[in-house]
Amino acid sequence: MTESNEYTASHSILLPFLREMSWRNSFKDKISLTIKRVMVIQAKRRKVQQLNTYKLLVLNRLWNREVNKFRMGAMKTKDKKVKKFLAELSSINDEVRDVLLKNYLKRCSIRHALAFF
Repeated sequence: MTESNEYTASHSILLPFLREMSWRNSFKDKISLTIKRVMVIQAKRRKVQQLNTYKLLVLNRLWNREVNKFRMGAMKTKDKKVKKFLAELSSINDEVRDVLLKNYLKRCSIRHALAFF
């Protein structure tokens, strides 16, 4: 074989191979970048969920503190309306209270998002 025939033969074999490998590497890089982006989005979402959990915990504590304030006020004033209100407030189920506070938190976040839109 002559040198030009060897070049042509190697060129006809290697060029398709190199093109295929180039496409595979490009595809691999795109997949890798997509995975990294998804991981960043997941990390941000986890932080938001954790923050919302903490906010809900603070709201629960505020709820309990306000109920205790009402109790102390009812003991001092001995008003029937306040005692009735306190009885109704104390009869609220914990699950209902949690749903109520979650909805309040959701509405606050929507209102905040609209304020800065």
